[in-house]
Amino acid sequence: MHLFTGNEPSLQDEPSKVWMDLQKGDIPLKWQSVDMPLAAGPYYTYFIRPTKPTPCSDETPGLSSPLSNTSVWDDAPACIARARLLLQAILQDHWAGSFLVDEITVLAWLGVGNRKSPTPLPAKTRKVAILCLGADVELTLVPLNGFHSRAPDASTTHVEVQTLPTLDLPNSVEIDVEGYDPMDEDGDELIGAGLLQDAHSISVPSIKPVSVTSMPSKKDDVLFLTLVHGDLALLEGDDFNWTMRRTGMSMVLIAS
Repeated sequence: MHLFTGNEPSLQDEPSKVWMDLQKGDIPLKWQSVDMPLAAGPYYTYFIRPTKPTPCSDETPGLSSPLSNTSVWDDAPACIARARLLLQAILQDHWAGSFLVDEITVLAWLGVGNRKSPTPLPAKTRKVAILCLGADVELTLVPLNGFHSRAPDASTTHVEVQTLPTLDLPNSVEIDVEGYDPMDEDGDELIGAGLLQDAHSISVPSIKPVSVTSMPSKKDDVLFLTLVHGDLALLEGDDFNWTMRRTGMSMVLIAS
């Protein structure tokens, strides 16, 4: 696992622009049950993933149909395309120079709560990145095959703190929409909070040190990870069961 921490104010500028852009942007964050390879469960969600190539309309009878090369990203909403640029800027600069984001699942919520995902993160055969925007998110990660060596603690974890490449993102636009979030099975959401809020009403993202701890048990090695606004975790090498504790209004972008 790799961790990029954005808990320096200068490193949160670009994530903050993407955070506001996604709220005011041209994607419908619908309340729905997600059943996707990268996430499952009820959230305010949006997802974009590659589709199977389709035959071109000008196929010749008797010949194999040529496949369209049109990418799903050609028609992606502008705010999602900008979020993709941010993800790739972090990933390519620090770990994977050739990493291209093909799929993004956005999970958003209004208040506090805790939920265990019914499906693992599929990081055994591909890299999976998790970007936190907004309030802190606490993750519990359990690799299906266990850690091959003792998971690092906060004193030994390698954390990158570097300036992100500047992205050409628009300034935030103030929008105020009231909403409710009946999502939790073991915690109540804050009533009256809007997913789309005035910029000044959104709490200042945390810049406290990122927390990475491990607590192995007899059956499983468990990694507890707190992501603050702008933090990105990159998982690879195994599939991970995971639980997410939400501390306030925020969203995560899960990309592969």
